Amino acid sequence: MIPTVDSEDISQVTSLKEKHNLTSDVRDSSENSQVAIQSNNRDITVNMLIKELVFCIALALTTYGALHNTPSKVSKHPQAVRFFDSESVVTDWYRGQLANALAAVNLADVSFIMYYAPWDAESQHVRSEFEKAANVLNDRVHFSAINCWNPGSECRLQHNKIPSWPILMAYTVNSRGVLYKGPRDAHHMVHFLGLVMKPLERVSSTEDLVNLLSIYDAVAVAYTPLTDTSKYYNVWYNVALKSHEFDTVGEICFAVVTSAELAVDLGVESLPNAQLMLWNDTKEFKTENENRSWNESTLMQWVLENFSQPVARIIPMWKKSFSFERYADGSPMLLLFTPLNPMYEQLPSYSLLREVAMEYYNCKNNDTNQWIAELIKLQQVQRLIYQQKNFYKFCQEYKVKKPIRKQKKNFYDNYEQCHLFEDNDSKITKMDTDKENVGTTMLPREDDPLSAEGLIQGNVEHLCRLSRFAAELGPPISPAKVTGGNITHIDGLSCTGNTSLHMIAVDSVQNHHFPEALGIDIAREKDMTAVVILDSRHGSQYVLAEEYSAKSIRDFIYNYTRNELRRSLRTQVADAVHTHYYGLNDVIGGDDVIGVADLTSRTFRRFVTAPGTVSLVAVCGGSCGAHASRALLGAARLLSRCGVPARAARLDAARHDLPAHLDAHLYPALLVFVADGSGEADSRVYPLSERVSSGGLVALALRSLGVPHHLRARVALCSATSNIEKKACLRDIREHISNLIGTNLKYWRRTDVRELKDSLLRRLQHLNQISLHLSLLHSTDLKENNLKQKSLLDAVGALANAWRIDVSVLRKNSTTTNRTR
Repeated sequence: MIPTVDSEDISQVTSLKEKHNLTSDVRDSSENSQVAIQSNNRDITVNMLIKELVFCIALALTTYGALHNTPSKVSKHPQAVRFFDSESVVTDWYRGQLANALAAVNLADVSFIMYYAPWDAESQHVRSEFEKAANVLNDRVHFSAINCWNPGSECRLQHNKIPSWPILMAYTVNSRGVLYKGPRDAHHMVHFLGLVMKPLERVSSTEDLVNLLSIYDAVAVAYTPLTDTSKYYNVWYNVALKSHEFDTVGEICFAVVTSAELAVDLGVESLPNAQLMLWNDTKEFKTENENRSWNESTLMQWVLENFSQPVARIIPMWKKSFSFERYADGSPMLLLFTPLNPMYEQLPSYSLLREVAMEYYNCKNNDTNQWIAELIKLQQVQRLIYQQKNFYKFCQEYKVKKPIRKQKKNFYDNYEQCHLFEDNDSKITKMDTDKENVGTTMLPREDDPLSAEGLIQGNVEHLCRLSRFAAELGPPISPAKVTGGNITHIDGLSCTGNTSLHMIAVDSVQNHHFPEALGIDIAREKDMTAVVILDSRHGSQYVLAEEYSAKSIRDFIYNYTRNELRRSLRTQVADAVHTHYYGLNDVIGGDDVIGVADLTSRTFRRFVTAPGTVSLVAVCGGSCGAHASRALLGAARLLSRCGVPARAARLDAARHDLPAHLDAHLYPALLVFVADGSGEADSRVYPLSERVSSGGLVALALRSLGVPHHLRARVALCSATSNIEKKACLRDIREHISNLIGTNLKYWRRTDVRELKDSLLRRLQHLNQISLHLSLLHSTDLKENNLKQKSLLDAVGALANAWRIDVSVLRKNSTTTNRTR
């Protein structure tokens, strides 16, 4: 048998345990075999260790990968909770149940839906306003709110790309929905829903149409007979509904004429037809061919393209720049700030401005001149009639009629009646003693809310509820009555000049920060009403000082056209806390005598015209920077130390206006004013290209001073310099005096007027005296209490008394010179 490796190993290991008598050769060979075996065992052990190490590393890596390849943990979204209270009249689908919400919408005639996100700040703000509107109209409109953000909900799955919250939509039974884009307050919402509930006015006579024209800015009327089909009427109805996405306050009245006979009387030849009746024109919807069909998109585009109004009612909301963009063409704008309460049927203040605008734009060479004049009278009558109405008094005196119920008969009445029938041989087989308890599905006329009397009663109650709700926003506003004086007529005044006014009305309650930015404290104005003309081309504004009335507004426009108005300077509104302005309340200078004062439009002129004082003013577009304030303060202190009375101030041009000749185009603008005591002040402006510094301001101020003050200040400045600079400073003063002597000597030689010649001679004598003192003055003499310096300053003081020349002498000299020429 051939031995294997294993058998040999086993045998060799066994032989080691036995004692053998072996020779040396056999022993050597056995020892060599033992070394080889030990080496082989070490290799096997090392290999096994390496394999185990590799296995452990692989196992560790596999375990690490398994642990880190688990799916990422996503936190669960918070559980949806109610956004509206459980007792609210608003149905809150806070879990986003869109199907259930739409099912409820389909059961209501009119619905108003708020799609919200509970975390959104705007949604949280609109929530209370939405609920206020629901409390007013919950008997006529179904209000629902849907959480369209809740992850996994029906609403989120179908509408996952809503750009902003909340979304407000109005639905009727037969409409696709109208998006509400107006102001998100309860009063505007209620007014909007009123337009949705009644989008069309039915015209039954010519008088109805004229009445609508005298109330609304424009009337879009359609002639859609209902003889064969209501297709054309339904299209016009949907156009009227959809228009309120763009016209949230109802400036365009949509009307309908369903009588073919009335359409013929109004001059309509073909049906269906539509006309847009404006204050100065009538646009007709023409179908040149059959390709232009009667559909919603075509009619809507036609109405919006042709609509125009004499007074634009702007609702800025978030995009005020886009709202005013079409009027910012360089032409002046007349802005009426007044409460535009949407709940009132008419706004007399706005209506008055519309009458004035129609008169202002009504050029006499216009073909419609006579019609516009008649329409103005109709509007005036409508406005005056409405001003006489007192809805509050009507609702207070109106008595709600309680339903009249028929009195039920008792048993004894029935019993006696039965005996009466028996005596008369009546054929009564059975008497129903419970006749009064017989049930019926018919309501008596007195208890039926849908009867004529019930509908009238319900409408009156609804009207009074809306009147009380409107009063919460503010009482009715009417222009002041004209007691006396002739009213200026401004017919066609816009056609007489190169430019005409844009007339705009803005709600002063919703947008009170606009007039405040123009310097008008609108809260203190009567009825929160003010009128201002902005002339951007000339950088001016004019505010109506009188109370707003039919006379004052016409006089205001007339005087502006004739350039007879005085420019109003915009200044700070002290109580305008809603403008969020953080002004300059700090005082620079601390406990020092000189500080930097904050000026307004009212205090500016009094500050700069103080006699004998140099006024340094920084005009800034907002708060002034530290470098400008330091330069003002340093220059004022330096001038004061040189014997020149000086003070510093700053003015915020973003809140305060300056006179037109002082308007700055770049900020900061540094101005130096030197008053001569006559109530006026000469001004100099710091070069915009130069770096702002106190030394530069002092140099500009010295150039503004008269010669005596200039010399005194320069001597003081020389005294404050080093010994080396004092020599150069004295040399400059001597050169300056030599130039003054030469200039005045030239004037003395040229003039022939004796008074002027004597005045110039006195100047020359004092200048020569100063020149003598300067020649004797050394640089070491420029110090305090030096006799030579004191003698020089006394000579400068004497020059100040003789420097001024009588203005009348100069005028006489000018007249004499012109005659000799």
